[in-house]
Amino acid sequence: MKKLILYILCLPTLIYAQSIDYKTLKGKKVNGEASFQFAEAYYFDYVMNSSNLEDSTYTKVDKSKNAEAKLTQNFAVLLGANKDSVVNGVSVFSKITLLYNQNHISVIKYRLKTKDSLQKAEFFVAEKIKDDWQMSINTSKIIEMAKIVLQLKKEAFSQFEYEEDSDKYKEINVFKKRSKDPDGTLNLFKLAQIIKENKSAFAKYLED
Repeated sequence: MKKLILYILCLPTLIYAQSIDYKTLKGKKVNGEASFQFAEAYYFDYVMNSSNLEDSTYTKVDKSKNAEAKLTQNFAVLLGANKDSVVNGVSVFSKITLLYNQNHISVIKYRLKTKDSLQKAEFFVAEKIKDDWQMSINTSKIIEMAKIVLQLKKEAFSQFEYEEDSDKYKEINVFKKRSKDPDGTLNLFKLAQIIKENKSAFAKYLED
């Protein structure tokens, strides 16, 4: 059976992301890798079965305490401009959440959406302090590793999960086995290192 260092939790198609009850989301614990012991590791993919960005776009500030809410609060002025009509938004694409050494960290990939443009993908880092998530300036090796993996487009990340090769992803086929441990587990650190060392080969699989 296929094993992963990150277990994907697929969300159903959503009208607006602020309608999600994040307390109901479940995932699986995974083994620690490298020099870090992960008590929990999750990969969330927010855009499902959609040809546009409406599924995972916040159009107003979320006042709850989860990491996604803190992201929207960081752009309160932008979202506050949606008074007479909805023109601005924060589109959440994917997230990696890790629990290690009593640190609970989330790294979210998002894009800002305005009436005239869709900006390049950026990353928001949040850390859970007691029961509340707060924006973090943590720049540890783990954070940088998560950002590198999140640069992958959704379809490209999925190819590293599959045991079968695809003619459409020849570059990924070459590195697929190297990204896994002997037991078939997709290793987050190995994958990040492969992407980092082969950016030219992976350029078409990375978000602009």
